[in-house]
Amino acid sequence: MKEAVEDRFIWKKLIDSVISMHSGEPFKSGSKTASVIAVETNPESGRTAFRLKDNTLVDCYKCRPETVVTILGEFKKMLVTTDFTFYCNVEEGDDDGNTFMFRNNPFGLVSNNMFASQGFLEALANEEIVWESDYLLNEKKIPEFMEMINYHKITTYKVSGIDYDTDGEDIPTLPKELEIIVHHSQYETQEEIEEYLSDQISEQTGFCHKGFTSLPKI
Repeated sequence: MKEAVEDRFIWKKLIDSVISMHSGEPFKSGSKTASVIAVETNPESGRTAFRLKDNTLVDCYKCRPETVVTILGEFKKMLVTTDFTFYCNVEEGDDDGNTFMFRNNPFGLVSNNMFASQGFLEALANEEIVWESDYLLNEKKIPEFMEMINYHKITTYKVSGIDYDTDGEDIPTLPKELEIIVHHSQYETQEEIEEYLSDQISEQTGFCHKGFTSLPKI
């Protein structure tokens, strides 16, 4: 089955980039990485394929980029999570153009703007990490960098023991437990988090309350 037009558009973004085989096996040249010079149809498989620098063809779906090269510079593989792979240009300071975010399965471009940069920071903050580059490991030793990462931390609080204010009426349908996601970029202090959880209980259930407990504890 041939790839859709939008898929070919994604593959063309990898011209001049360095790729590897998804399986980890070497290319015909014997090397485990290769440079892409063009994207065309493989006459044998009918699939979209990379034309490599050594003039061989390899189907795009078998490959993954090691670097992504654009007019803005070189984006190196920086972080792999369960669902996504991120490529960053450390020389580019603009958050709207310094990160490529690819979905792992099926492989495809998710974003190369500020949403990719945001996704990268949130993945780092919440430790959804399968692999990270040596560059990133060194950056994480810098307190200012970790402060920026922790700013994007997301915590799911399990709220229970809710003392609903029902004026004595027994309402068995009220939930005994709620899960509330807190973005620490918006709520930093314990007081702010507690107030947000309290507001969310009322907003989600339609009832005021006199108290609650949470895990993790505030």
